[in-house]
Amino acid sequence: MNTRLAQILVILTILTSLAHFAAAASPKYVDPQQVDADFAYQGEYTGLIPGTGDKQQLGVQVIALGKGRFEAVGYFGGLPGDGWNREKPLRAQGEIKDGLVEFRTDDGVAKLRNGESRFANRMATRWAS
Repeated sequence: MNTRLAQILVILTILTSLAHFAAAASPKYVDPQQVDADFAYQGEYTGLIPGTGDKQQLGVQVIALGKGRFEAVGYFGGLPGDGWNREKPLRAQGEIKDGLVEFRTDDGVAKLRNGESRFANRMATRWAS
């Protein structure tokens, strides 16, 4: 057998084993009754917000990080694959308190409750309150 081919097979075997162990270590949920409360807030949200003229589409992906912590990624124009204009996405960290996930940045605040989001910034130009 070619030495080069043998080396490639050894590397592939090691990578496959590592991937198997990494996948086995992470939690998996197949029953919705087994997920934590954060799962209900995770998802993709879209809507129209006031812009610098007409209303514009905003897409937001909310990622549950566990233990009541979240990350939101906002895309002007819509979600990736559904209108995102390729501007740099906005990112914010958030926490849940009393059923409300609140994301704060230097530019404003976003709140998520019961599948509905509200946005506001200091200038009230890009975000709806």
